[in-house]
Amino acid sequence: MLLRFKESCKFDLDGWSIPYYKTQHSSRFKFCVVRNPWDRLVSCYSDKVVRKILFEECWDQDFSFFIRWCCTQNLDTADIHIRRQTALFPADEIDYIAKFENFSHEFNYIMNERLGLGVEILNKNTSEHKHYSTYYTDETRALVADLYASDVQVGNYTFENKSNS
Repeated sequence: MLLRFKESCKFDLDGWSIPYYKTQHSSRFKFCVVRNPWDRLVSCYSDKVVRKILFEECWDQDFSFFIRWCCTQNLDTADIHIRRQTALFPADEIDYIAKFENFSHEFNYIMNERLGLGVEILNKNTSEHKHYSTYYTDETRALVADLYASDVQVGNYTFENKSNS
């Protein structure tokens, strides 16, 4: 069934993508997955900066430097790893906004319950790091809240502080 799914629907997964045209997709079920922006940036830093894959200006710099560097970027057009998620989809035209933090449940709902596709989820591209809150200072936490305010709002996110746990 997964093969048929890839043949009939293109989306941004392993290089598959389809542009959204309002007139062509107005009657279709539209969904997206958002991620907590504080967690997302820690993951990006751990995977792309520490491993020296992207954002060369930040290599060998600490996480606070990376966040301040993000402040200098146009986050509506920047590299997709740091771009505002709300710059990637028309939030007011989406039928269902899933949360990455509940991905297994959300994937099952979207693909199997809502769309009836009978597909399984594969865990892929996981990164190892401490809880995101341990990376932030009060300053960088506030910077991300401001920079990604639209993402915070659409996902109804709050900063979960586990740095003292």
